[in-house]
Amino acid sequence: MIWRVWARIAVVVLAAVIPLFLLESRLQEESLQLAMRWSKLAATETVVDSYLATLKELAHLRPSEEAARRQQFKQALEHRRDLQDLSTVGAQVASDLRRQSLLYAACVLMLSLAIALLLARRLVRQFSALVSEREAAATKIAKTASLESWQATARMLVHEIRGQVTPLSLVASDLETRYATLPPPAFRAYLTEGTKVLREQTQALTDMVTSFTSFSKLPQVAPKPTAVRSFLDGFLVTHGREFAGRARMSLHVPELAEPSVPLDPRLLQNVILNLVTNACEANLGHEIQIDVTVRQDSDKTLIMVHNTGVAIPPELVPVMFEPRVSTKSGTKGRLNMGLGLTIAKKIALDHGGDLTLSENDPKLGVTFQIELPHMIRGERKA
Repeated sequence: MIWRVWARIAVVVLAAVIPLFLLESRLQEESLQLAMRWSKLAATETVVDSYLATLKELAHLRPSEEAARRQQFKQALEHRRDLQDLSTVGAQVASDLRRQSLLYAACVLMLSLAIALLLARRLVRQFSALVSEREAAATKIAKTASLESWQATARMLVHEIRGQVTPLSLVASDLETRYATLPPPAFRAYLTEGTKVLREQTQALTDMVTSFTSFSKLPQVAPKPTAVRSFLDGFLVTHGREFAGRARMSLHVPELAEPSVPLDPRLLQNVILNLVTNACEANLGHEIQIDVTVRQDSDKTLIMVHNTGVAIPPELVPVMFEPRVSTKSGTKGRLNMGLGLTIAKKIALDHGGDLTLSENDPKLGVTFQIELPHMIRGERKA
């Protein structure tokens, strides 16, 4: 991480230093050229004036002064040659200036990169410390939430068990009194009613134990290549009559790029069955339409289970996959522990996918989406 941070800071430094170096070099070169131009112009004017003066004097030259005038003319020519060499000197000076500017820019750049490296190390250390603190806080919150969830579960179990045990205790304690005080026909009728209560409460306790047993002992997911269309056709054939009068079920499967995907048919059938059962029980007394639709992306298959029933209450949506959450109150003598969606979610996650609520509209209905990856965990694409 530190090198990525350093690289980003280095790019920023380079983006700032290089344009400044180019600008400085260009300004120095233009300044030198301007100075050389003015110097050359001034020197050329002097040579020309000297040359003209020499010509004038040569026109009126006396024979006795001819040698001195010729010497002056020679000096003027040497001066002109010096002016011609001035451009070469200017080019050398410009090269020296560029070299000095480059050296200066390199020093500034190295110093900036060193400072950037120190800043990157400090930023990474601070970021790592912050991440560690956040992770520790998240872990603490998760543990607290888990403890609170188990405490809530324990309170619910105590409440539900107490509700089932109380009638058992009352019937058991009342039997002896009724046996001693009631005539045989009346006692026989009371015994029949008491036996019915005992059976209902015992069945409720059995259902509760069964729910928690199913949740705690889910079988291991064993995905195998399965034809999606055949799997869903089999589900409709197996369970279609079970929901007759409560739901009309239809299947929509287009041509699939991946006709077979890895899944556990038995467990995934339980997921879809739970979604359909929930929809029917949430809309008792009304026949609803249930559409099972399949769509594929490049790396996953999506199975959408849509029903036209009532929407899920908004306050339950964020916690609907947690235990004990349900919109159904159960029937007489039977408990609803709210574990169905929790179990279904776990099965989807064990497939390497997920189970999510994709639509919850009072007018359009409710849609759950089952995501199944095309590669199981640990498998590599050939």
